[in-house]
Amino acid sequence: MKRVYSSASIWQAREILMLLKQQRIPATLLNEYAAGTPGVLPFNPNMAVDAEVWVLDDGLAERCARLITEFHAGRAPGAS
Repeated sequence: MKRVYSSASIWQAREILMLLKQQRIPATLLNEYAAGTPGVLPFNPNMAVDAEVWVLDDGLAERCARLITEFHAGRAPGAS
């Protein structure tokens, strides 16, 4: 497993997770219920927990990075 994305916004992380699943890339979302709760978990008020998208196959991490970059640039994933 390898982390390919993290965000303080659970919604952005879910959007990336769905992007990867649409491309048939096995991925999972970690810290889903702790993200965006600074001062609650962990108990240090200066720390926030980001939602993280992890790809299950390390070999797909580079492809995921390209897809996420294309998505943020507003291009259709996989389009040239």
